Amino acid sequence: SNYTDEVKEGKEKYYYKNGQLKKESNYKSGEKEGNLSTYFQNGNLKRSDEYKNGNFISGKCFTSQGKDTSYYEYYVSAVFPGGRAAFNEFLANEIKYPKDSQKKRIEGRVVVYFEIKADGSSKVIRLIKTVSEELDAEAIRVIESMPKWTPASSDGVPINSYYDLPFNFKL
Repeated sequence: SNYTDEVKEGKEKYYYKNGQLKKESNYKSGEKEGNLSTYFQNGNLKRSDEYKNGNFISGKCFTSQGKDTSYYEYYVSAVFPGGRAAFNEFLANEIKYPKDSQKKRIEGRVVVYFEIKADGSSKVIRLIKTVSEELDAEAIRVIESMPKWTPASSDGVPINSYYDLPFNFKL
């Protein structure tokens, strides 16, 4: 792709290690425009999606033998078991305000950057914003205690995805 002010413009192509075309898409003013096609390593078309001004219009998916198959979205975000409401409930039930921090009246916002791996497990990558050792440790503990998620996927293949999660500790 050509980049002007970090905005994608024109044709973008990705290739497998063997040199076979993997993905081909077009961008106009940073938005998907026209056809997005992906291919199997054997060269057969895997999907063909149409976009207008960054919006999905229509698409078809194929098997590695070239036959029509059920359509699936190109990118799907990771999902906590039970969805957003279940995630909020999990956080509400799991976060425990550390006793020492309560006594010392320590408040603040801890922000954790974490990964949902392709197998659905979670892993803390780093703290983006810290408050105190105790509050930071509680935020990390909560992330590490999460159940497995349904991982994100790209073109039907599970992938790692990354998130920032703020923890607001307020007395």
